[in-house]
Amino acid sequence: MKTLNKILALSVFIMAMFAFVACDDDEAGTRKPVFESITLSPKVTTPGENVTLTINIKDKGSNAYIWRSEFAWVNKNDPKDKYQLSLPKEMSPITLDNPSYQFKAPNNPGTYTVSITPKIAYIAGDNLYDDGPTLTAELVVKSSTGGDEF
Repeated sequence: MKTLNKILALSVFIMAMFAFVACDDDEAGTRKPVFESITLSPKVTTPGENVTLTINIKDKGSNAYIWRSEFAWVNKNDPKDKYQLSLPKEMSPITLDNPSYQFKAPNNPGTYTVSITPKIAYIAGDNLYDDGPTLTAELVVKSSTGGDEF
């Protein structure tokens, strides 16, 4: 009986290895995208002003797209002053050169760390999903009255 269990376990292992190799062959034509950085425009702004965040892509990969992105900003001097948002896939096609998002600058003056984590989908037989790296940039929000109240 022990020999039969060992043979059965070995057979399952061999079948799993064949399945793994077959998946690797399907993925041979698929490359995950490579994200380089984000840029903010403008880098210095006032509360409520439009800011454009652009994801700089080094390599678009193949058969890949961003299906969602996790966006956030946090005030460096007041960690309670933060905001998070999940951006829908319709806003983030990787087929565009360096996809961009617009958001309103925070209401409070300060220096903010803005971050985005692209959620990637790519096709290799089946859809595969993965997180891209968290990319960050600094945004300075100055008081609209002229003083730098931070």
